[in-house]
Amino acid sequence: MHNFHLIWHLVKRDFELRYAGSVLGLLWSLVIPLSQLLMLVFVFGKVVPLNISNFPLFVFTALLPWNWFSSSLLSAGSIFTDSKDLLRHPNVKPAILVVVSVLGHLMTLFISLPVLFFMLYWYDFGISWTFLAAFPLLILVQGILTAGLSLIIAIANVFYRDVAPIIGLAVSVLFFVTPIWYAPQAKSEYGFLFQINPLALIVQNYRHLLLDRGDLDWPSVVTATLMGMTCLTIGYLVYRRFESDVIDAI
Repeated sequence: MHNFHLIWHLVKRDFELRYAGSVLGLLWSLVIPLSQLLMLVFVFGKVVPLNISNFPLFVFTALLPWNWFSSSLLSAGSIFTDSKDLLRHPNVKPAILVVVSVLGHLMTLFISLPVLFFMLYWYDFGISWTFLAAFPLLILVQGILTAGLSLIIAIANVFYRDVAPIIGLAVSVLFFVTPIWYAPQAKSEYGFLFQINPLALIVQNYRHLLLDRGDLDWPSVVTATLMGMTCLTIGYLVYRRFESDVIDAI
C-alpha cells in the first residue's frame, strides 16, 4: 500500500513538472500528438497520398499507443541519472521510478482519448463496447512491454551512457516499421517485420477494434503478451543483478 501511494504521488509530481513553467501547460499533451497528426496527414494525405479512407482517424489510432511507447523509452535512459536525490531515499527503489515514468506517459494517452472519441464520432464510427472491454487489456499488454524495455534501458544507461542516444536511433527506426501512417501488406516479403514488432501487433488490434468493428485478434495479442513478458522477465533479472550497483554508479 505504501508503494502504491508513493507511485501515485510521484506520477502526479512527474506530470506536473513536465509542463511546469510552460505557457500552454497541460495542453502540450494534446498539441504534440495533434501536430504529428497534421504533419502525417499533410504528407501522406496530400503530398504523397496513400488513398487510405478516413486517413486522419487511421493515423491517430496508431499515434496514441506509439507516443506512449516511444516517449517512455526515450525518457528511460535518464530516469536514474536525473533522480539521484530520490534514489538516495531508502523507501524509493530504482524500479519504482521506471513504473512512474511509464504511468506518467500513459496519462498523456488518457488525456488524448477524448480527441480520439470525437474523431470516431466525426467519421461515424462510434465507440463499440468491444473496444471498451478490450482497451484495458491492450493497455496492460503494452504496459508490460514498455516497462520491461524501460527497465533494461534505464539500468544499461547507468553503466554505459551511449545507451540513451542508441535508443533514440532505435526508436526512430522503429517508427518506420510500425504501421502508423500506412497499412502493412500481408503478402509483402517484409511482412515478418510486423510479426516480430509487438507494437505493430498492438496497433493493428486498436484499428481492428475501432475501424473494422471486429474483435481482438487473439493470436497477435498472445504473441505481443509473450514478447512483453519476455522483456519484463529479462528486465527484472537484470534489475535484480545490478540493483545494488545503480546508486553507486550514478
